[in-house]
Amino acid sequence: MFKCKNGICLDYKHLCNGQNDCGDFSDEGLLCNVNECLQTNPRVCAHKCIDKGIGYSCQCNEGYVMNANDSYLCEDLDECEESPCPHFCRNTQGSYRCDCAEGYVSMDSGHRCRAASGKPKLIFTNRHVIREMNVDGNNSRPLVANLTNAVGLDYDIQENCIYWSDVTHISSSIKKMCNGSKPAVLHSAVQSPDVIALDWVGRNLYWCDKGKDTIEVSKLDGQYHKVLINEGLQDPRAIVLDPYNGYLYWTDWGNQPHIGKAGMDGSQQKIIVNNSLGWPNALTISYVTKELFWVDAHQDYIAYSDLNGTNIKMIRTRDTSPKYVQHIFAITVFEDYLYWTDWELKGVLRAEKYTGKNITTIYQTTDRPMDIHVYHPYRQLPLKDNPCEDNGGCDTMCLLAPGGGKTCTCPENFVLEEDGVSCHNNCVSSMFVCASTYKCIPFWWKCDTQDDCGDNSDEPEECRPYICTPGQFQCINGTCIHPSQICDNHKHCPDGSDESDCDEYVCVLSQFKCPPHNGSRRTASPAAASVTARRTVLAATTSWTVRCPPASADWFSCNNSKCIPEVWVCDGDQDCSDGSDEMPDCSTRQCPEENFRRVVVCNNGRCIPYSWKCDSDYDCPNREDEDSEECQGSHTCEQSEFKCNNSKCIPFHWKCDGEDDCHDQSDEDGCPVNCTATQFRCDDGRWETYCVTYCFSSTATTTTNNFILTRRHTRKTTT
Repeated sequence: MFKCKNGICLDYKHLCNGQNDCGDFSDEGLLCNVNECLQTNPRVCAHKCIDKGIGYSCQCNEGYVMNANDSYLCEDLDECEESPCPHFCRNTQGSYRCDCAEGYVSMDSGHRCRAASGKPKLIFTNRHVIREMNVDGNNSRPLVANLTNAVGLDYDIQENCIYWSDVTHISSSIKKMCNGSKPAVLHSAVQSPDVIALDWVGRNLYWCDKGKDTIEVSKLDGQYHKVLINEGLQDPRAIVLDPYNGYLYWTDWGNQPHIGKAGMDGSQQKIIVNNSLGWPNALTISYVTKELFWVDAHQDYIAYSDLNGTNIKMIRTRDTSPKYVQHIFAITVFEDYLYWTDWELKGVLRAEKYTGKNITTIYQTTDRPMDIHVYHPYRQLPLKDNPCEDNGGCDTMCLLAPGGGKTCTCPENFVLEEDGVSCHNNCVSSMFVCASTYKCIPFWWKCDTQDDCGDNSDEPEECRPYICTPGQFQCINGTCIHPSQICDNHKHCPDGSDESDCDEYVCVLSQFKCPPHNGSRRTASPAAASVTARRTVLAATTSWTVRCPPASADWFSCNNSKCIPEVWVCDGDQDCSDGSDEMPDCSTRQCPEENFRRVVVCNNGRCIPYSWKCDSDYDCPNREDEDSEECQGSHTCEQSEFKCNNSKCIPFHWKCDGEDDCHDQSDEDGCPVNCTATQFRCDDGRWETYCVTYCFSSTATTTTNNFILTRRHTRKTTT
């Protein structure tokens, strides 16, 4: 448009037509039909000059943009800011150049990079099966079948092993299988290890346990288990490792969702991303370009950044790609593509990694697909100068550290000697110290016919006959009791052997020790004897001797500086030893709004999250959070939730997933029968359709092993 001197705008076709269209004759006159672009000394435009009826305009050549301060000048456009290359981009004057990393073949002038050797594969967990296929979704085959609920996954290219976590409400475990052999159990005392990550340089295995709010580590054979990080975590979800730089990264779903970074030895813990996050669900790393890729399953987007969490760029969102970005669980990256699993779509998808273009579903699943990885040697290239070579000289475990260093560390219940490499035990008196495996086990595991130490030192020849079920305490007279009954001030053994030496007995983590009272001796009691199930989990995983985080509304600071969860205040139990959490004015207490998005005030003054109301758990002492009329039918769930017949609210995508999440089967009533990949669909022709498991050659062995695992897990969780 042409702007007249009086401010009126005209189409250029009205210029120099002999009519006063502007009203001030500025569209007519001496400047009409003068071609300023013919001027060459000096040129009126740096690049292109476009002549107009009156005046002219300047344009820039491809690869340049107009100077922000001078519309007659052009400056180079940095195309690399838009990441047009899958690996490396080098800006040139008026253009750019794509290069591929060493070991990759450049195609299409570097706009595609292909591994020079080896054919990449995709492996992913699908609850009951671990499956392998080509990166285009073809040639799918099961690697491991007959699993309960396989979630986390990783692999070791060096020893041809795959590792996975099997997560259920009853028991969870971490397992491995090498060269097609029988699966071996590495860890059974885990709660919810949704994601695992393998360090192929230091030869260690890491995992997030969102049941215990910890990041933990062990050797690849399961030895020397250690809790690496247990502070600053509320609901850790995903974890990836960068052995080349000695860092690990994780996502957390807690009250303050974030992406964190720390040394692989647990040092230098910090938050690097905490904006625009709801449920940071999936996380992966591009070792070639040194970038993090992640997915938020609440905000529904895919993004990436550098390894410090800066220069964040969005790739795809649910708004831009509603058909393909719905509830992503896991993500991986290789060459030019991102690959991810989506629960809502029940499929594996891929897209160009920077632009998100050419999205396609490459594999459709029956069950929700879980973790996913690209299986290729380039994803686990060796480190030239490995500080943990030959275990770094450490007695037990060598962990990579930032800056190319390493740290010797010790397993749980052991501490590092002053020499920085040796470990000595710090086991409590109620535990037995194994001879050579750096383990502390409950004393009642000794002489129970099970090699719990791994070196058989807990099963010496002089053991008396053991007639109880492994995991039980055997009285001197042969009576069998549960270990929780030891030193509880009641003689469960007829000979009283369960109540001997109780003053010296040190309670395990799931217990607390009552002080002497009125001349009685100290006794051990279950940690959850007078608290709700929610508190049991917290009591087992949190140390209450530390001070509260600064400016945190989720914690309450007792007058004696002890720190307890805010929801324990005014709950009828004295959690602060000085009683300051049960103040006299509890019944008139006002709940601080910032504690939760919505709160419910119990009659006794206890503040609970609104999500605890009408959830079938009694959190208020007088049960008013469950017995109100609102819970009898008028209670409404969020738009993204499904309302059970018992008024409990669950995520809508949990409906018809094969699990009784409502605890009254209402989320599974009327659902079609969808058999898993390892099941056959039966139809008796009369009333029902049902599924049976296919027969595999290893079925009997797998079933037997799972039974043993479940039984053994029951006892292991006490530690």
